[in-house]
Amino acid sequence: MVATVNVKRGNHGNLFLVTSDRALRRRILAACAEVDDLVPIGASTSVERALPAPPLEPVDVVLVKLALPMSRQAYAARAFRDAPWSASVVAISDRGEDDAALFTAIRIGAAAFVAADSPPEYLVSMVRRVLAGEFPIQYSLLNSPTVAGQLLRYFREAYLSFVPAAPGPLSQRDLEILGLVAAGCSNKEIAGQLSLGVQTVKNRITGILHSIQAQDRAHAAVLALRHGWLMMR
Repeated sequence: MVATVNVKRGNHGNLFLVTSDRALRRRILAACAEVDDLVPIGASTSVERALPAPPLEPVDVVLVKLALPMSRQAYAARAFRDAPWSASVVAISDRGEDDAALFTAIRIGAAAFVAADSPPEYLVSMVRRVLAGEFPIQYSLLNSPTVAGQLLRYFREAYLSFVPAAPGPLSQRDLEILGLVAAGCSNKEIAGQLSLGVQTVKNRITGILHSIQAQDRAHAAVLALRHGWLMMR
């Protein structure tokens, strides 16, 4: 069932919980009770129950436990980010911060990734960072090169393509190159598709990494997708 609570918005960040784990829900509610800027305004045991009846209050962050099939998780994450929710997603894993769970969280577009047994103050800090417009999950990715490689392989094997979307710090040509990077193309393949020299592509990618402060190609692709500079086609 969907439970809602009437609150005044003020300077609070409104949270919605999606989990059937009662112990986890109690821990989250207890953590929020210790601070005055995070307000749980509703909860549901499942995505199916939550999506048809969003709360009357605006939702800023949805906390979702990673216990659903991938297709439903991806659908839920997109739905939560769309109107009328317009919320960021924090993925919670009961398997700890392992690579498989992190990969799932990144694929569903979560802004942050937290282990279910994390200390309450850590969970609160992650939610606050998401409310401030940050994407803490990118730092989790940097600490796991294996997942970064998996992500690009997934894009390539799924034959996904990417096109420039929202304006950002990069030029149209740089976004075209970054879109091909996200799709898993090599420098030679990018050069062939865009009729550029391989060295030119290398130089442009180096400039892209510097411009958006990315550590490597995978990190750059994740940043572009998270900030909306690229979109899947």
